[in-house]
Amino acid sequence: MLDQSRFAFALGCLAVLACSVINKPDDVKPGGSTTSGSGGTSGGSMGSGGADGGTGGGSVGGAGGSMGGAATGGSAGTGGDMGGSAGETSSGGTGGSGGTGGSTTVPPPTVGLIAVGGIDATDDDESVLAVLSAATGEVVASEALQVGAIAYDGAPERDAWFIFTSTKFPPDPKQPVDLQVRRFDDQKEEWTTLSTLIGIPPPRPGQLTVLNNRLVYLSHRLVNNAPVEQITVLDTSDLENVELLESEFTTESAMIGITGARGSANNKEALGGIVNLMLADGCRDTSALADCDLIAQPIFFGSQETPGVAVTITTMQALPAFYTARLEEATHMAVPILDGGANRLLMVEADPRDPSDQATFDVTSGIGVGGLAISECYDVAAFTRLATSVPAETLYAFNLSGGLGTSTELGHAPQEILYESFHEQVIVPYDPGTDEPPDPEASYLKAFVTASNGVGVAISERSEFEAPLGLVPQTLATRIALPIECD
Repeated sequence: MLDQSRFAFALGCLAVLACSVINKPDDVKPGGSTTSGSGGTSGGSMGSGGADGGTGGGSVGGAGGSMGGAATGGSAGTGGDMGGSAGETSSGGTGGSGGTGGSTTVPPPTVGLIAVGGIDATDDDESVLAVLSAATGEVVASEALQVGAIAYDGAPERDAWFIFTSTKFPPDPKQPVDLQVRRFDDQKEEWTTLSTLIGIPPPRPGQLTVLNNRLVYLSHRLVNNAPVEQITVLDTSDLENVELLESEFTTESAMIGITGARGSANNKEALGGIVNLMLADGCRDTSALADCDLIAQPIFFGSQETPGVAVTITTMQALPAFYTARLEEATHMAVPILDGGANRLLMVEADPRDPSDQATFDVTSGIGVGGLAISECYDVAAFTRLATSVPAETLYAFNLSGGLGTSTELGHAPQEILYESFHEQVIVPYDPGTDEPPDPEASYLKAFVTASNGVGVAISERSEFEAPLGLVPQTLATRIALPIECD
């Protein structure tokens, strides 16, 4: 059950304090083979019938059986990229044959990265895919590419980026897109493309969730030449051969968001996981989502698709923002509501497997919310909001353990934000869209750190992070290596 007591404290604001905490990925033992086999050992020792060769793996296969006795030597070692040499023969036996097979491991990520699909205002507004250092904001790689959406799988032995390419941003709901599955080399600072998938349903940017060997996202399909909302599921078990799966789930309600949690309730390593499909139902004004019921529809995706019991969360007045926690299994929602005639923002923390198990917290005033992220090691929620008072456009942070909050002015419309785990920071992008031409001398990305002392909360901009001038982010994802380890 979720801890209701930690939401019982009164609201308040504290002075902004600077902090900078480095969050490192767990020291995961390198693994994740693309072919089978583990490190090889030498073959059997001298004796009457040499022992079998060792199991293969590593970069070199195990050697065959060594000095045999009267019988034949040991059998071959297996695994390894290169077969082991045959064992030497003795007076009566023959050595085992060379090892076979091979394996390559995927090392755990060493640095934090931000993959950005956007436009470069310094180069005639060219569409680019840029990779930024999460520590400094520096561009470490860039290429011309029209990106429609990005997702990242940071599970051990994965370190995979899913780059959707399209003809424009956002992707045309009537046109299929392509997918490139990539891995970024931290030492060489360059991409490797593992596979591609052509002509799949177009994703809705920011509405993707990664499960165990599954990627689920909100998309569209054509019905009578008109785009209709749907869920798309990709089988990512083999990163070199991603496959499109069919989802049978349909609804007459509007699909407005998606979150997820890996595995099953009894086995977090199980195939797939649970998705919370966020729905808007019974709206008075569908364009503004006024007086809509916010519904969380659990659906388990594994070897088969299994819908659960839908749960009505609250009545909302505008589009909510959602966040999938990685450190603690939870779904977070920031929801604009009416409370006694006043515009408020409600925070909901729910069990993704049973959304009726939830805690709610009336956070602050606001008539709209842009994005939501959780500084997971500090248990601090941050969201961009359109407030009812000056400053009107802020980044608001509050302590999920104590309920005290504070804000800092953004100076631009509230939009999507992202959590970045290596530096325990919140990345705040801004895309002016068609409202204003992009400025090649302007910075459109900021990084903030949050902290709490058990009661209060602080938020401050990271001065070490300097985003490249003129890079306008349209869609982006951060590298979050699992499991998250907090200092």
